[in-house]
Amino acid sequence: MEACVRLSNLKNLRDSKRIERNLHRILDVSLIRIDIQEQVLSFHYDDPSVYEEVILELKRLGNPMTECIFRKEDDLTPTSM
Repeated sequence: MEACVRLSNLKNLRDSKRIERNLHRILDVSLIRIDIQEQVLSFHYDDPSVYEEVILELKRLGNPMTECIFRKEDDLTPTSM
């Protein structure tokens, strides 16, 4: 699954590195990309609960999500044998 969210208070490279470091500590979060100029964070995650954990961590860090630009959950289609 993947998401792209707009953040507030993302001002410089130091903020970006702090966010990246803390999000890497959350299991099942990967491919973190941060655009400082646009204040956008993109990331992949394995479980819907991980998305919520990322959003809470961003808020805790002082960079809360202001907008969810894109969120795609994998379609889990059952296969028949």
